[in-house]
Amino acid sequence: MWHNGGVFGAIAVDEMPGMMGIESGSITFIQQLGRFTFTTHADAVKYGYFNGLTTSYGIGGSLSYRINDRLSVTMFGSYYTPAGNVNPAMAGYLSLPSFGGYVDYRFSERWGVKAGVQSYRASDTGRWHTQPMVIPYYRLSEKAEIGVDVGGILYNIIRSSRGKSFQNVGNPTIPPPVGGPPPVAPRR
Repeated sequence: MWHNGGVFGAIAVDEMPGMMGIESGSITFIQQLGRFTFTTHADAVKYGYFNGLTTSYGIGGSLSYRINDRLSVTMFGSYYTPAGNVNPAMAGYLSLPSFGGYVDYRFSERWGVKAGVQSYRASDTGRWHTQPMVIPYYRLSEKAEIGVDVGGILYNIIRSSRGKSFQNVGNPTIPPPVGGPPPVAPRR
């Protein structure tokens, strides 16, 4: 570390018996210049599963501008290489490309909210999905906070209450045949 920045490394191992294991490593560079804060990272994530092993590599970063002591603006983005042919049950655990931005507003010394929008590429379809971000948080210290992103929950509640589905997947099951005489060819 130095006065206005630093380089940090992290490793993690997650075990999910019966499904998969995830081993990840990252290196992060942070630099603050006046009201701007620049962050960049490089990651490697290894997924081990029954009869398979695949690795995904990623890069990303963010740029924040502090307008005053209570208000700041942040843009972020990341890219990860595709993880390959994995089990659909693993889809929720894969690192995905994403980008977006948000405004951070502090109500008090400890409480605040981050509101914005993010887009991410779904692992199952490869399509990009955009949804709002609404993250109320509590600051434990100057550098640590606890928050939950409820933007996706609110978005899906509003979408379902309007009775419209943007994906409209439907049921892939073939329905039973409609009643009537059986399709029998005449005999000769």
